[in-house]
Amino acid sequence: MKYRFLCPQNKIHMSNTPQRAIASWYNNIELGQEYLLQEDYAQALYSIGSAFEISEVLCTCKQIDSDFPVKWLTQSAIILAQCFIHCGDDKQGQAILVFTKQKLEREQRFKNTVRQQIRLLEIANRLSMSEGVH
Repeated sequence: MKYRFLCPQNKIHMSNTPQRAIASWYNNIELGQEYLLQEDYAQALYSIGSAFEISEVLCTCKQIDSDFPVKWLTQSAIILAQCFIHCGDDKQGQAILVFTKQKLEREQRFKNTVRQQIRLLEIANRLSMSEGVH
């Protein structure tokens, strides 16, 4: 992926404070969805991209014994892919979905949830390729 939304220090901070990372994920996803409703795709891209990277951090956080980060990662990836497509970067949108699917395939915890989320990503990827939303 060619985009980065969080600086390395923020990623470290998020991994060391999972409760703050969860709150930040919720804030970023809500803000990003508000921007999407306003069709401000550039701002949505930043907020949803941040949420996506936070969910990546949360998936690796062993202090969280729940499958929610896996679901948050999938949700963030699908919305982020939509943002890229709306911004005219279909390839990056599809790349996010493929990257997330590959990441989930390596996930060893919560196998049933991971399988469900991978199916959602595959559906989203097929839709993004067939609709060509702009």
